Amino acid sequence: MPRGELNKLMGNSRQLSDLLKYHIGEELLVSGGVGSYTRLKSLQGDKLELNMRNYTVNVNRVPVAEADMMATNGVVFAVSSIIQPVARTAGDEAAESIVRQDSAMRAPIQTIRPGELARRYHSSRQVRRTQ
Repeated sequence: MPRGELNKLMGNSRQLSDLLKYHIGEELLVSGGVGSYTRLKSLQGDKLELNMRNYTVNVNRVPVAEADMMATNGVVFAVSSIIQPVARTAGDEAAESIVRQDSAMRAPIQTIRPGELARRYHSSRQVRRTQ
């Protein structure tokens, strides 16, 4: 990020907060769940576009340096640059419409909130011990 842009961002806490929230997804997702076109809502409210190309996960066309780092509150995907919203084109809108129609025919994907995974794991282990 250019120095002038960084200084401007550091002086505006609202913009900084929005930028940081744009880098955090609301759902738990590992790289195995990323297909050719996967969308994830960020805490900031806009969508993040993820895809897999040549065994590399990309977020808004930015390659992920390291994926699937498990943390107590979610999964970390490390990127080496700032993620910016992707510019939308008419072709993107048409493709999104097709993806929505296709996904409407499939069974819904179950998303797991951060922290819920650990609770499920521990409760399943507890059930096995009592049986």
